[in-house]
Amino acid sequence: MFKQTALLAVSAASTYTILVRSQGPVLAESPVASRPSGSVEIQRLTAQRLNERPGVLAWGSNKNQTLSRSKDLPIVRLPSRLDYFNGRLLRDLVLADDMAIAVLDNGDVVQWAGSQDSDVDSPQLVLKGKNINKVQVSRGKSVYALANSGSIYSWPVSAATSTSASSSISSDLEKADTASSSSSSSNNSSNGTRHWCSYFSIFWGGNSSHKSGTTVTTLNTPSLSFGEYVKDIAVGNDHILALSSSGRVFSGSTGQIAPSESKGQYGIASMSQFDKAPEPGTLHEIKLLKKFPIAKIAVGDYHSLVLTKEGKLLGFGDNLYGQLGISYSYRTANIAVPTELPISGILFGGDIHRKVTNIAAGGSITYFTVNAGVESEDVYSMGNGLSGQLGTGSFAHSQRSPLKIKHFSGLSAFSEKLNKTVPINISSWSVGTSHTAVTLNSSPSSQDVLVWGSNESSQLGNGKRNIAGYPRPVPLYETDASGNSTLSPVGLQLLTGQTMTFTDHNGKTRKAKVDQVITCGDSATAVYYRRSK
Repeated sequence: MFKQTALLAVSAASTYTILVRSQGPVLAESPVASRPSGSVEIQRLTAQRLNERPGVLAWGSNKNQTLSRSKDLPIVRLPSRLDYFNGRLLRDLVLADDMAIAVLDNGDVVQWAGSQDSDVDSPQLVLKGKNINKVQVSRGKSVYALANSGSIYSWPVSAATSTSASSSISSDLEKADTASSSSSSSNNSSNGTRHWCSYFSIFWGGNSSHKSGTTVTTLNTPSLSFGEYVKDIAVGNDHILALSSSGRVFSGSTGQIAPSESKGQYGIASMSQFDKAPEPGTLHEIKLLKKFPIAKIAVGDYHSLVLTKEGKLLGFGDNLYGQLGISYSYRTANIAVPTELPISGILFGGDIHRKVTNIAAGGSITYFTVNAGVESEDVYSMGNGLSGQLGTGSFAHSQRSPLKIKHFSGLSAFSEKLNKTVPINISSWSVGTSHTAVTLNSSPSSQDVLVWGSNESSQLGNGKRNIAGYPRPVPLYETDASGNSTLSPVGLQLLTGQTMTFTDHNGKTRKAKVDQVITCGDSATAVYYRRSK
């Protein structure tokens, strides 16, 4: 059964009627949270409020004041704007339990929370002038930042908590943002420069009260060829994967000291669960993958996935919860080398034309998509389902064979521009420790958002704390002329490729083509604005 939903936003050139599979009643309204002292404004989410100005809207755990300065607000139950980011575009955003980090539009990196020296209203500038595109956090250990050049920079999570320089940095941060706002995106093509291990400290000048800097490490990738560069990274609790422009994969330890044990997540036989984990600071090529040019990488806490350009899915690392799809035994509790996941017979029935098209992972969960026709896809999950993250209604502690998430099978929309029904597929994934969000290519101008999994900290955005075992929309509200809000029949939809004219954080009028991006953290979720690529 399908039901037709109302349309939120469409372009003038094309109109889509969205058809979605019904998964039960829409969640009931929740009470509006009052605004605590020192916090950001918390309101029900409306399309007008979401789209009025670029910025960050976030909800979920606030136990370390990542979303609000108020220590009396452990959970932000409904989407709230983070005032500091109003009028700002970002390249990336990560919300960990103990800190948060963002990449500004000019490629500089700011970090906040976890200390009295930097909070959500005054983030600390920790990396400047390196043209960063992506950041990842190894829980409680280190931050990893991928530069446009392919360099990978790292510094301790405690970097922003070990200085007393928040106030001295604020003026530099404003100058950096002003320069960013007055120019177009500086995200140019990579120069493929080869980088070697080096250590240095950055001291932001201009203010004598700044007493210390941030020690930043450039990871060593000694086996990169001339012209080859790192184009993507993925970080787990103890390990990092790096994908090169040539389709090679490298791995290494995270943090400042080697982990106490390996679970095989490095994909190298000499770094198995029976061996010592590698020392941090250097990436090592996974040579067993040389014969498989890799298209995508993904990691969970202690397991790794790679997708070949031919559509084969390989994995290695922790298999305690079946996240690698292999039956559990003493020998298969950890898989130390890349192993093709045994999914062909289960999913394909001998059909050699079907292949894996995408992968995602986080915590102890694995997702992958399989082409189910000319344009449509099926979605599968396996691993730890206690939080509902399997998305199938199952809460199995250990799911070792792939389960189809039926909600995504057979979704379609009628395109008035094309005058035919077209499939709706997943366009992006964000997998947190225990909850997941996806966007669907519902129309050329907007994308539907679905979330599921743990909701202990209200990270699903519905104001409640009950687990969602199936994909559900993030509630969106409509406000009438009297200011009363009612639940909209359409859930949250994110803009994509839309040109906006807005007032930036300096009060200047700007114009940019932007996308809205949803990101899942450890126990929180956020939507931010990014310049369209």
